[in-house]
Amino acid sequence: MSLSSTQLSILASHAEVGDHVAYYETLKSFGENYAELALQVVLNSGVAVDLSRFSAAPSARLGHFPFESDGAFPAES
Repeated sequence: MSLSSTQLSILASHAEVGDHVAYYETLKSFGENYAELALQVVLNSGVAVDLSRFSAAPSARLGHFPFESDGAFPAES
């Protein structure tokens, strides 16, 4: 996917102010397929994010890292 200089400027303006949601919504509107998944990660929503937490659980426990108690991966949402 190629973006025009105008599109890149729009994205840069969102990035400069730290508006991740607007950045990925705009990128999605430009036709970037990955933007939807990235937006779900930013918003901590969607099936892909839930599955990533599930996949991380065994590794975190085997590595003796705090899991539910540290708030990074709440047991319930």
